[in-house]
Amino acid sequence: MVYFSGVHAAPRVERARHLLPKLLTKELMVAVLFTAGCILPAWSRIHAFEALRFSSLWFCIPASYFAGLAWLNCSSIARWESNDEAGNDRLDFEGRTYFERTGRRTNLFAALPLAFIGILLAAIASASHLRQAELLTAGAMSALLLALLDRIRNRMTPLALRAAADLVLLTPLVLLLR
Repeated sequence: MVYFSGVHAAPRVERARHLLPKLLTKELMVAVLFTAGCILPAWSRIHAFEALRFSSLWFCIPASYFAGLAWLNCSSIARWESNDEAGNDRLDFEGRTYFERTGRRTNLFAALPLAFIGILLAAIASASHLRQAELLTAGAMSALLLALLDRIRNRMTPLALRAAADLVLLTPLVLLLR
């Protein structure tokens, strides 16, 4: 309901949006709702399998990381689709520094730290929570692949770029192959 009212009740929400922080975007709402939809079935079954040695913290860490990854995915797609048909950004960049221009046109500055955090968390988890470490490593690979897609976005059609961005979120499926 929050997402749909945020998208479809534009005039009233637009006035209220100035009061909300810039971080409360529809991409963040989608990421949180999507992650909640993915993890709630597993969360409800944790205690059913007598997971006495399972730490709820190490359930929440990969879930939170996945929410960040889902935000990166939605945010990347939104930025890529804000280009006009000629591939030019709609934002006016005259008079801005290189860092400001690239920071607004790319999610590289979000993807690389997210990948680093995933690798760092995986290294911490690898001592006692191997499965969570594997999930975090796969998530870090997804973040790096989103960064790669961002770099080559001008060589792909918008539909292929969007499909590839969603496809990179499936890197944890590699864990089922072993």
